[in-house]
Amino acid sequence: MIAGLTVIDPIVAVLIGLLVLGEASTAPAWALIGFVIAGAIATWGVIQLTKHHPQVTADGKPKQPRVQ
Repeated sequence: MIAGLTVIDPIVAVLIGLLVLGEASTAPAWALIGFVIAGAIATWGVIQLTKHHPQVTADGKPKQPRVQ
């Protein structure tokens, strides 16, 4: 997966903030719904990058680097 750590690290940080530190414990319901929608959009974007990244060819294999 392209940029796996770039995606996983913030997710783990957010979960620690929510579950361990209780950072969103006083957030209203509409804000929680917004958090979930934003997370879903971000997840969808990462999935789209893995499918349509410019360095991946149609057969799913990475392009060979151009050596000059």
